[in-house]
Amino acid sequence: MDADSLIERIKSDHRRVLAEVSRLESLLARGGATRPAPQAKLDALVRMLEREFGTHMAAEDEALYPAVVAVVPAAKGSVEPLHDEHAELRAMLERLRETMGEPGGAERDEQVTVQVADLAALLRIHIRKEESLVLSVAARLLRPQDIDAIVKRMHPERSGEGARPTTTAPTKGDAR
Repeated sequence: MDADSLIERIKSDHRRVLAEVSRLESLLARGGATRPAPQAKLDALVRMLEREFGTHMAAEDEALYPAVVAVVPAAKGSVEPLHDEHAELRAMLERLRETMGEPGGAERDEQVTVQVADLAALLRIHIRKEESLVLSVAARLLRPQDIDAIVKRMHPERSGEGARPTTTAPTKGDAR
């Protein structure tokens, strides 16, 4: 896979995730989260986001961002906040999962709706920043070995490696 194809795949993942989140927001706006259809769609969305956070975000944290910083060390100041946002998005998803486990009712439904809206808002902001700060230059900078590492981390099933979901983003002190 070449760098342009990789970047398009990442952007395609972004579009797919944002479309699913937007559909769920619309569904929640029409009724409570405890109704059967919204609850099933909410469960599916959370599972999908958990998979994406365990593969897509992990590939960015562990391979894409370090590769960009290795080629352009001055990019570190722009990349570090993206790591922080990944950690916040993971925490928000965990809080949503916990809220979904609480007894149903109007108060819980309202909390779920607010949490989904907040998660969606941060995802949109994060993706815009990532695409403008990282992906816009990555296609020109990534070496073939960087591309291979990112693809393997995004799709561990294709490389024979097991998925290693990442639950925390590297800290600012990491020498990545």
